[in-house]
Amino acid sequence: MNNSFKFNSEDKPYFPEAIYYEDADYLEYIREDLTPVYRRVDQFLTLLLTLEDRKLVGLKLKGFRNIYNRYSSEQNDSEFPKLMTVLETVYTEIYNNLFEEQKREQAYKDAIKIAQHDDVIITNLPKAIAL
Repeated sequence: MNNSFKFNSEDKPYFPEAIYYEDADYLEYIREDLTPVYRRVDQFLTLLLTLEDRKLVGLKLKGFRNIYNRYSSEQNDSEFPKLMTVLETVYTEIYNNLFEEQKREQAYKDAIKIAQHDDVIITNLPKAIAL
């Protein structure tokens, strides 16, 4: 009897993508197929880190629907928005005056950097979000 557990029994290659969870109203992106450690930055941003060395591998953006609908004017006519653009909008327009803490500011910069480096595009927005 084989009692081993295979997490991905079909051995499919992992494809990182930004996923919007409508019921919980958050967007999550993780670039590697692993279980991350979550480090909350503030009420909106959580960074996803590796367990071993705490390397940044993703992010979670809470309250995404409201943020996206209020600040989507920065988007062009593209069907799918870039996560980097949404994060930059949050960073520059909403929280510009709240970054007294350097750690919080650096966390947003790190989140923008990973979204930009991986060229993350948000592809599964529900119809409830105005585009």
